Amino acid sequence: MRGIDISHYDGWPLKTDSAKAYNDSDFIIVKATQGTSYKYVDYFKPAIDKALADNKLVGAYHYATGEDAIKEADYFISVVKPYIGKAILALDWEALQNKAWKKDYSWAKRFVDRVKAKTNIICFLYTNMDGIQQCKNLANKVPLWFAGYPKNDNSWSIPKWPSYYSTKPWSHYEIWQFTSGNEKVDRNISNMTPADWNTFAKAITTTKKGVTAQDIIDIMISWLGLSRKTGTHKILIDLYNSYTPLAQGYKVSYTDSWCAVTVSDAFITANAVDLIGGTECSVQRFIDIFKKKGIWQEDGNVTPKKGWIITFNWDDNTQPNDGWADHIGIVEKVENDVITTIEGNYNSVVARRTLKIGDGRIRGYAIPKYAEEQTVEKDTSQDYLLRLTVDTLQGKYGTGEDRKRKLGAYYTDVQAIINRVAKASDTELAKDVIAGKYGNGDTRKIILGDRYAAVQKKVNELVNG
Repeated sequence: MRGIDISHYDGWPLKTDSAKAYNDSDFIIVKATQGTSYKYVDYFKPAIDKALADNKLVGAYHYATGEDAIKEADYFISVVKPYIGKAILALDWEALQNKAWKKDYSWAKRFVDRVKAKTNIICFLYTNMDGIQQCKNLANKVPLWFAGYPKNDNSWSIPKWPSYYSTKPWSHYEIWQFTSGNEKVDRNISNMTPADWNTFAKAITTTKKGVTAQDIIDIMISWLGLSRKTGTHKILIDLYNSYTPLAQGYKVSYTDSWCAVTVSDAFITANAVDLIGGTECSVQRFIDIFKKKGIWQEDGNVTPKKGWIITFNWDDNTQPNDGWADHIGIVEKVENDVITTIEGNYNSVVARRTLKIGDGRIRGYAIPKYAEEQTVEKDTSQDYLLRLTVDTLQGKYGTGEDRKRKLGAYYTDVQAIINRVAKASDTELAKDVIAGKYGNGDTRKIILGDRYAAVQKKVNELVNG
């Protein structure tokens, strides 16, 4: 889907190119408030009412000024209240006129937590790569509306995602504002369906599914490659330090060891610190916490399960190993008597390690009481498969074995579409398009990729004779 976001700067009603962009849009996101005294608040209602009347999906956003997060959230709620259940809600976190920018790294969390507490709705976070680094404590807890402009032109042409762009520690964006130039209106792309949009707009149910082992593993996977050498490990240090109370009252520095920090961060991100009894930056003190919580397994010879927390003592290479613990990670999987872990600060990088069950260096395990993973009936509708294919092509599901695991039962069907586009002739693909196999608009463009123009030309030839 595609859409625009607007404020009083755009003028209302919209004119010329902005009006055309509105007509072309599936969704409209309107600025509702700024600070606690936004004087153009009357602009919001006619804009969003018009969009609803035109059967467009709608959203409302608040521009942060960095004053009192609670008061700003309450002001936002008071204005958007008539549209709760209809509009997605978002926090605009950027530098201009924001006193908390690069100063208060918990401000955004206080705001979205307040909105959640009063409406039971989860806010989107609108920000750029700089802002992401300040809001890591919200990663994968709130949906990301990413701002980045590889090219700033007055067009719905979707640019290629640059290699230097990153949403980490978020696994992906839900909305991408990809251009803001040559006109006042901003253009966005989203791979959400209308049903997804409406789900985010409605209050979440109060029944909590619980955090599964796979939830924790997915978070760890999203951090693979963060390193001290590139300075990207600072994301993890800052996230740990933003969580209160700090263990032992100690603020971790960028030069400290950070394996325990990474494990703590995974549970902070999942809002599941209670599963492990608290956070820690010391592995040995973590073991004391695990024992107190009643989740400690002393025997390093046992066969672990995915999601277990594994600890190491490098000074001993025999079992039983009851020495001082030096290192810690998360078990990703166990296959053919081989344990695969994901660890922070593994040679100064978040990386995988493999070792044999019963390896003498294993100090022991912690076994969090995760929620059971639930299986769901496979949705084989073409629209859903096309959405998964688009997400896969845009990197949401990784590559190789990682893609297979994340797509699960859908892997074969999605990969078949990708392989078909790579290998079939233009004529064969054109016939597929005519049969409706690759959807319409941006979905078709993304799936066909570099072959879109040639295939579309062939479609026109076949249709027009």
